Amino acid sequence: FRYSSDMISSPLTKISFELQKVAVKIYEELLTYMGDIKGKMKPYEYVKNHLKLVINSTEDLKDEAYVQILKQIKDNTDQ
Repeated sequence: FRYSSDMISSPLTKISFELQKVAVKIYEELLTYMGDIKGKMKPYEYVKNHLKLVINSTEDLKDEAYVQILKQIKDNTDQ
C-alpha cells in the first residue's frame, strides 16, 4: 500500500463484515485530519473521532487502523 488521497471502499485487511463500515469511517477520519479531504471541523476533532473509533475496538480493527496510517505516510510528499 502507498499514499493516496482517494477514499477506500473496503478495508485494507481482512476483518469481519460487521466491522467493515467502521474501518472505512476510520479511514475517512484519517484522510480528513491529514487534510486530504475537506472537513467542516477542526483537524483535532477528526483525531478525537479516529481515536474514539479505534481505542476500545477489537485487535483486528486496531490493526486495520495501523495499516491505514502506514498507507497514508508511505510515499506521501507532504511532510
